[in-house]
Amino acid sequence: MEGSGALAIEERGSRVIGYIKSQRLRLIALVYATLLASLAIGVFVPLPLSYAEYLADLYNRTIAREYLALRGFANKTLFILFNNMKVLILSSVPVMGPIFMYYTALSAGMVLNALAATSSGRVTHLQVLVTSLTAPSTWLELLAFSIVTSESILLSVQILKKGSLKDEAFYMAAALIVSSALLLISASVEALATIAASR
Repeated sequence: MEGSGALAIEERGSRVIGYIKSQRLRLIALVYATLLASLAIGVFVPLPLSYAEYLADLYNRTIAREYLALRGFANKTLFILFNNMKVLILSSVPVMGPIFMYYTALSAGMVLNALAATSSGRVTHLQVLVTSLTAPSTWLELLAFSIVTSESILLSVQILKKGSLKDEAFYMAAALIVSSALLLISASVEALATIAASR
């Protein structure tokens, strides 16, 4: 009897763990899709020309110029990784993190929007979006941000419910480690692509 009881408890525990894993995977997929949608909305939302020029100029004077001025694979990789890690860490903050992440995705789309709008017809909005999405680094970054954002949502729910945070803190730590590794791979791929394109 004791053996069958222990077996039932173990089976029930396995089901609970399986349910938690499936729920997390579903949430990650949902966040991934909605972050991608936010990026696309940013690309196609109408922007006043003056604001588009401001965004394009800001991007070209800061991120693009600083990045292109760097020499060597390591420097380019670290530059990308540092900027993405700032976003990742901020997105892990309970309650405000997910809001920040969706705003960041929308803003990234608006920068692409601005670059298309100020290109004098050389590229369309659809072309800049497709170009961005054909880069493997884009998908890796979205996955990394989705993992941490989904954990931030779950952590926020636990805080609002005043539930135990022990498990959620563990999952968040694991999510940050996995996502950081994905961002390192993404930064390396993007740096290699830039170096290859400049030759």
